[in-house]
Amino acid sequence: MTERDADIERWLADLEAMVQELSALQDLTLRLLSTRKPLDAVLDQHGATTAQQDAFYELLDEMVLRAKGPAHDQPSQPYYQSQIEHIFHSMREDTGFLALLTDTLRIDRPIYRDLHAYMANAGWFR
Repeated sequence: MTERDADIERWLADLEAMVQELSALQDLTLRLLSTRKPLDAVLDQHGATTAQQDAFYELLDEMVLRAKGPAHDQPSQPYYQSQIEHIFHSMREDTGFLALLTDTLRIDRPIYRDLHAYMANAGWFR
């Protein structure tokens, strides 16, 4: 092994350690953020009623279950969008609202992070 090879290996090991540290910090940040209930904050900020919040969380819980089920029953992006428009009919014209709700899933409770990952893997964000 040449000195150059050794330098590259050390550099890669240092880089791998930094990636692992960043990953641990990201996990901690997500756990801390999820305790602040970011979805609740977004819904409150946009004036959602208690009934709308309850309906939204019921939708998310249903989608979590369906996303783990058989392919023919998994939720689709049009279904999600139509349900959001039905629940938050006054926000129908606010295209940023749907994107904000969906993005916030990524930092909320772990089960909703899994749902966000399902959405991403299904190609909902292009």
